[in-house]
Amino acid sequence: MLRAAKEAGLGTSVDTQWDHEGEWLRVLAPGLADTDLLFVNEDEGTRVDGRRRAAEMAHSLRSLGANEVVVQTR
Repeated sequence: MLRAAKEAGLGTSVDTQWDHEGEWLRVLAPGLADTDLLFVNEDEGTRVDGRRRAAEMAHSLRSLGANEVVVQTR
């Protein structure tokens, strides 16, 4: 769906939600290259990426393909 939106010239965003299955990155990673703006909170970002500092989390998620990353801190 994200790829189709990008190909149609639309902007894309993803706001993660709590993953009770624990498959954070496996599910999220395939769509990151087509994500313009990724929103995570600190807890979600730590589960996705393993990092605890917001700046490191954002850098890592950008390196996986997201164009921009917003990390909500407490």
